[in-house]
Amino acid sequence: MTPGGIPGYDESASTYGEVLTNGMCNAHTRGRKAIWLGLLLFTFAAVVLGCSQTKNDEAWVVTGTFDVLATSPDGRQFSYTMRGVEGKYAFIDEVVVAGKRQKYMWHFWGKVEDYAGKGLEVKATSREGKTIAVWSGGLAGANNGAVAHTPSTMSLPAPGLWRLDVYVGGELIGHIVVEAKPAG
Repeated sequence: MTPGGIPGYDESASTYGEVLTNGMCNAHTRGRKAIWLGLLLFTFAAVVLGCSQTKNDEAWVVTGTFDVLATSPDGRQFSYTMRGVEGKYAFIDEVVVAGKRQKYMWHFWGKVEDYAGKGLEVKATSREGKTIAVWSGGLAGANNGAVAHTPSTMSLPAPGLWRLDVYVGGELIGHIVVEAKPAG
């Protein structure tokens, strides 16, 4: 309360009517400010939630492919189509069939010391949030231009999108999103 016990009391007002008018104008102004503040907060929340939803959806886009040139023992050149992050990690692309154990050859690029003597572990998380271990094994040396590689067998139990979390030496180095097709 202001002096005089009246909201918006203005000692310079000459009449009681001016005091009431000033009080109402101040209350009206406060109400408009509250509405604008509410709209601003709502807009901010909508943008933040919208952006986080977009980011979440982007996390579930099937990872792209790229080609890697290789040379056979007899000198012929050919290419492999890889699924993963070019220049970092990938496996030779293969259609993933739910419930079927399949072979995949993993490749890693970068510094030899980042991979030498380390193991590979792959965990898969479904879009619904179910996480399973799908592969664990050691890494071998250079192959197809990569500094490390390893053969693996993996199986995803259900059709749909799966995020493969790639761990080298116990450290998460990235993800590959695949779509497991229904068997048959």
